This record gives sequence, structure tokens and C-alpha cells, in this order.
Amino acid sequence: MDKTLNDRIEEVFQGIVFIVFSFVGSLALLLCRPLNGYVLLAKRLRARSKDQIRPYAFVFCAMVLVFFLPSMIAAFAPPVAGTYEYQVHDDSLREPGALGRAYEETTQKIESKAASAIFVAAIVGVAAFHLGAMGSGLALFRLNVRRQTWRYALFFIGGLQIALLALAVVLDHFGWPSATETIMFRDFLFSPRTLITGYREVRPYPVSVDVLDVALLALVLLVPFGAARRFASRLAPPFQGKGHRDWMAVVLLVVVVDFVAFGSFGLAAYVSDEVQPHEARSSPFTLQYLDCSAHKTEDKLAITGTVEVRSAAKDPWGFAAGDFQLLVGADRTDEDGPPPKRSRVFSAARIGSSSRMDVSFSAISPNLGAPPFLLQAGQAALVRFEADATSEIKFLAKHPDDQRCTLYYTQDYPIGIITSLRKNE
Repeated sequence: MDKTLNDRIEEVFQGIVFIVFSFVGSLALLLCRPLNGYVLLAKRLRARSKDQIRPYAFVFCAMVLVFFLPSMIAAFAPPVAGTYEYQVHDDSLREPGALGRAYEETTQKIESKAASAIFVAAIVGVAAFHLGAMGSGLALFRLNVRRQTWRYALFFIGGLQIALLALAVVLDHFGWPSATETIMFRDFLFSPRTLITGYREVRPYPVSVDVLDVALLALVLLVPFGAARRFASRLAPPFQGKGHRDWMAVVLLVVVVDFVAFGSFGLAAYVSDEVQPHEARSSPFTLQYLDCSAHKTEDKLAITGTVEVRSAAKDPWGFAAGDFQLLVGADRTDEDGPPPKRSRVFSAARIGSSSRMDVSFSAISPNLGAPPFLLQAGQAALVRFEADATSEIKFLAKHPDDQRCTLYYTQDYPIGIITSLRKNE
């Protein structure tokens, strides 16, 4: 009997509902029976049950869940007003709730092609998982039936481990939100070290977050223990344990499952970071055509110059006194010796001034005068600046080669420009 269009549409919707409900049900079963839940799922597969999600789809859904979760957490969280943000609450205007914000976030990901990038990354992760499952089965077992059972077990247990990483994403957002999935995964793996040493020698969040991360990491690593004990006696002779070697076989299988699951997810996270569209870093203004010269008069050295400041094309930007500072540098001489090992220098061949110089400046074209002043969107201004460099006379006299001048913004944006320092006697 030929199927009508309505029949095909109904099959599509039934398939979507089946995937979601079967994934959640299989995940719940594995969580309730972590030691042998995969056995029941494998029996359902062999019986060709219509209510059981397939292993590849299970791992794929687990990866997609982890990749979509950060944006969903941000969408469900209520918007928080900034320190200086004024909000008007009007009962006549309906504001979007958590579901509305989640829907907007999802549609934005689809429009920006981020969703397709996540799907591509998940497919790459499933492909890596397939290679790991097939390769380990061929190496560890002789019978094809055991290899198939091992593959089913590996997919369901590894999928559970990847799904548990969603809890790590939640804990990560309670602490220090990661920039990418790769950074989150790396920080999760190194959570024991972070618990002891802190995050870059500080801990800007409660220590309980790190404790929970370490406990979750131990749980995820030990998830394959039940399957490892079951399969340890079925290994091929080179790996089969006897007596005290049973535990060695169990440890081997636990390591294999952890390696396949973590390795495939790490590869998927890397691909997701690489292929997802990222917004180009934008600056509120740019600095161009810097001219910098040093004038020596008696015991004073003044550094003056001009620079073109152009506001971004979309938004105006205001400037205030103290927004800029100046640095001077030159080639390092033999008398200076190598830089200290723990010093943070951009180049070992150069040496910089020991102090930053405050800059006084004013816009001369158009004649906006001294700050504060505002540049309209896309507007440019020629700015003249001056810095008193009395403390730098000795430094520049002993380093005459390739002297340079750096003008940089002191506020939140890393904006700066470098040019050669001219000497006007």
C-alpha cells in the first residue's frame, strides 16, 4: 500500500518524538543501573525493539546536548541589569520568558549557522567513537558476537559519560564560565589540580565548585567499571586475566572506554570550536598614523606627537583625560644582559622604559580641544599629545638604536599603536 504525504509527515514527527523520548529513557536507565543497564539496552537492540534508540544516535544526541547546553543556560537565566543600567517595567508590555529566550537563542544559532556547526562536530565525534569501538573490539576479543556486544556497551556507556559532562558544563557556569567547549573540557580534566592550586593562583568562585568538579570527574571515569568487570573474563588470551590479573584486565577496559569517550568528545569539541562562526573582535575606535618625536631642552625630555583617532562606524565614543599612556623602548645592549627569566617581555632583544608616562592630549582637527570630547560614529580627529619624560633621559641616552614609541589606551580595550621615536635636537 502506497504511503500518502500525511503518512510520511506523521512518520517524521513520530521519529523526532521517538528520538527524544528514547534518548531520555535510555539515559535514565543507565543512570539508575550504571553497572548493567547497557545489557538491557543491548538486548533491546538484538530484539529489534522499535522503542530503543540506536547506539550511534545515542552518542550523537549526548554530544549535541553538551554543545547546546551553554547557550540554553544563558537563555533560561533571567537578564540581570548592569550597575548603571536603567530598566522600565511596564505591565502592558509582555517581556519574553525563559522559553522565549531559549527559542530566540536557538533561532539565532540556526541563522548564524552555529547549529549546523554543532551537528558537524557531533558527527565527527561519533565517527571517532566508531573507530575507537571497532578498533578496541578487534584488538580485545576474538568472537564477532562479543565484539558486537562490546561495541553496544561502549556506545551506551560512553554516551552516558558524555551526557554527564553536561553537569560539568552547569558547574562551569556556576564558577568561571569557559570561552569554548575545548577550554571547558580541559578545565574539567584538570579540576584536581585546580582544586589544589586555584585558577591561575586565584579562585574567584566558591571552592565547592572545584570539589564537585573533582567528584564528577571521578564518577565519569568510573562509569565503565561494571562493564569492565563483565568483559574482563571474555578477553582474548593476550589480555585475559587470571587471579590477580583480573583487576589488571578490568583497569585496562576502564581505560579503553574512558580513552574512546573522552578522545572522541575532545575531538568533537575542537571541531566545534573551529567551525562555529565567531564574531570578529571589534574596537570602539582605531589609532592610525602615529608620529612621535623627542625634544631635549636642558634637563627635560618631552615626547610629543600626533595620531589619528577614528570612532567605530556604528557607535560614537567619548574620550577623557588619562585615557592614554606612553611607553618607549629600544634594542637591548650587551650591558643590559638577558631579561629576567620570570619577566613578561614581548621580545628578548628589546628593552622598555621602566615607567609609563601620562599623556596630555587635545583634538586639533576638528578643533575639539582638550578632553572630554566625543567623536561621532565614523568621525576621525587628529590628536596632538605630549608626555613629560624626564625620568627617561638616562634610558634613551644609553640605548640609541631602534628607539620606538608606543601609545596605548588605558581602559578596557587593548588598543595601541607603535612607531619609531624621532629625535629633534
